[in-house]
Amino acid sequence: MSKIVSFDFDGTLAVTKWPEIIRPIQPVVEYAKQCKANGDQIILNTMREGVRLQDAVDWCREQGIEFDAVNDNVQCMQEFYGNNPRKIFANEYIDDHNLVFAGIGNSNRRNLDKYAAALCKQFSRANPCVLNAHNDCEDCALLGICSNPDKLLAFMMEPADEEKTE
Repeated sequence: MSKIVSFDFDGTLAVTKWPEIIRPIQPVVEYAKQCKANGDQIILNTMREGVRLQDAVDWCREQGIEFDAVNDNVQCMQEFYGNNPRKIFANEYIDDHNLVFAGIGNSNRRNLDKYAAALCKQFSRANPCVLNAHNDCEDCALLGICSNPDKLLAFMMEPADEEKTE
């Protein structure tokens, strides 16, 4: 069964320093593409408007993400309601400001190992570690955060610090 998934932009699909778009948050970008490939409908639901909104839409398209709606309900929900309600309907809302309470939502982090391995390959100075082996963490720019889910999520959401770049 297909679903409708709503994605925020700033801090969710991309690391940004308003209004600059710095880099993708790869696990979320990949999830958006996976949803679309599975036949789900996806919505860009952002506070951006005008030129800044178009920048985000164009950037997403460059990442391979094509939305079914932008800051709007998908057509089938407009038909279902017989109008276009102000609240955008989705089965899932992906947003950096989400709160997850015990028993509500999906706080499962089962995909973090996959993303940790991908990050290790990207940032390793020597041999990347292989899913929880973490053999060469001392040679990795991630400095072992790939083994700590909270630190890994924080790293993925962190804006780039130009002073730290080499």
